[in-house]
Amino acid sequence: MYRIIIDESVKLFIEENKINASRYLKSMFEVLKTFPKSGMPYVGSAAYRTYELAKCKLSVLYKVDEIDSTIYIVDMKLTTTSIDFKVNK
Repeated sequence: MYRIIIDESVKLFIEENKINASRYLKSMFEVLKTFPKSGMPYVGSAAYRTYELAKCKLSVLYKVDEIDSTIYIVDMKLTTTSIDFKVNK
């Protein structure tokens, strides 16, 4: 079972945009804990993956650390915008 760590910028994004998607995020976390590589590979970097939450129009960028059994949620965006993810390579 993987542990999930959420970046502080993602927490601020959720608070600032008043996103109430806790039910969808909780189901996403359960899927990722069991199947960490279930998201689509991110085009900009092979180490990152994206997970789409279609019902609440969110896209989540995350990185899987197999050694520590940890998933890092590094960025989140609204799918209706043209803003791209911030990836630290």
